[in-house]
Amino acid sequence: MMKTVGQIASFALLLTLTFLALGCGAETNPKIVYLIHQDNGSFGSTILAEFQRVAAERGREVEVFDGENDADTQIRQLAEAVQRGEKLIILAAVDEEKLVEPVKEATLHGATVVPINRHLRWNGIPGIFPDEYGAGKLQAECMTKLLPKDAKVFYLQGTASQYSAACRYEGFNDECLKRRRDIKIVERRDGSYSREAGYRIMTEWLARYDKIDGVVCGNDDMALDAVQALKEAGRLTGCLVSGIDATPEAIKAVASGDMVQTIKQDATHQAAGAFQLADERSRGVTKPGNILVPFVSITKENMGRYLDNGGENEIGRILTKAHAWHRLLWEKGDARTRMKNPRPPSLHRPYRFHFLFATVHGFVGAFEHVVHAAVNGRVIDSVAQGCRNALPRL
Repeated sequence: MMKTVGQIASFALLLTLTFLALGCGAETNPKIVYLIHQDNGSFGSTILAEFQRVAAERGREVEVFDGENDADTQIRQLAEAVQRGEKLIILAAVDEEKLVEPVKEATLHGATVVPINRHLRWNGIPGIFPDEYGAGKLQAECMTKLLPKDAKVFYLQGTASQYSAACRYEGFNDECLKRRRDIKIVERRDGSYSREAGYRIMTEWLARYDKIDGVVCGNDDMALDAVQALKEAGRLTGCLVSGIDATPEAIKAVASGDMVQTIKQDATHQAAGAFQLADERSRGVTKPGNILVPFVSITKENMGRYLDNGGENEIGRILTKAHAWHRLLWEKGDARTRMKNPRPPSLHRPYRFHFLFATVHGFVGAFEHVVHAAVNGRVIDSVAQGCRNALPRL
């Protein structure tokens, strides 16, 4: 505790002295500093790449600091950025508690900090995050439709101390109880979002339990190694597995039937939303509340739009993006509009033009893609299937 207080005091003093030395010169187009929790090729790296693309399109420079999954390292990086007078900082926090006081100090010294993807235990600044609770609900919606009566389900949770892991489980548990009280969650274990833990825990469950009807996982890495353990034990048939993240490997597993579901987390719209928030706040435009980006359920019924096999992927992707942008616009709209239109997925009047424009523009690109993909007369079937997959979302 004394060490933590000392770190915070040192951080505050260092920032104060540096701020006075640098002065208050303003930049019209400031560089953006991106503090990532760990740039190791995981989903966080995907969001970073999307953010860099968005910034490049708008002519903005991005400097990246890799926290290497160490809170003390990230705190030092934040201090360094503010010491140099950086005004725009995107933060994917290593630790939702330890970063709170340093972020408060950074904002007091004039920095605009926008949390992305990973929550802070402080509501003092708005950020953009995936709807973690909603992801768990989507898993429950799928599993309760497919599981047999009196099913026994096992839950592989992400790192228990993380907000995302807790919310995903709560969303699943609450929705599951509401829909099917006969389903029993036999065990819930912390798999730390890792493949190794997923395999190990699944192997232990297989040795202890004769009946496993479903395995619900907090991410795809754990789900894929749970599938591997089930296969090796010869018990995958009749066991339903669901994951989150929509990694390419997981989508292929859904296509083959090894998994019944994966949940797509939208890196593109988290990155675009974070850039917009940072830009608005740097111009003094502040809107209360966080932006929650919805997940999308991928099952065998709609996986065609996510597989790289021709027109169905391109057309479905366009409609999905248009739908997601519509919801993002709704989230960022004024409170009066949200009160009048409490259901964001429907086409509210203020944003119909945005949705239709994105859809029409997308179909032009999709048509070009389909023409180039024309092989052996399968294009018509490809387009038709893509439309059948996508249109129910409207």
